[in-house]
Amino acid sequence: MLLRLNGMLDKNGMKYDVYTFTRTEPLKAGAMTEWNVWNFIGINKTATMDDIQKAIDAGAIKVTETDGGAKTMTLNVLVEADAIQAEGFGDAAAAWAAFK
Repeated sequence: MLLRLNGMLDKNGMKYDVYTFTRTEPLKAGAMTEWNVWNFIGINKTATMDDIQKAIDAGAIKVTETDGGAKTMTLNVLVEADAIQAEGFGDAAAAWAAFK
């Protein structure tokens, strides 16, 4: 699998990193892709407390308080998934290029 950071997307005043994950091995019929791409999602290392508060205020980060009073944060993630059949092409990149 290839992972590439392709810049940022500004949506409703929040900036989201845009990643492209490309599966490089053929997927067997009926099989699902792995979900390990979620390991790459998180808060940017350069984010400040003001950035995090802005994300909370905009709904990109949700804060939940547990029964014991501890707080947890979850990220609102924008996802777009595309797939292509690469059979007959050298690889998936060549198949995508044929449809652009």
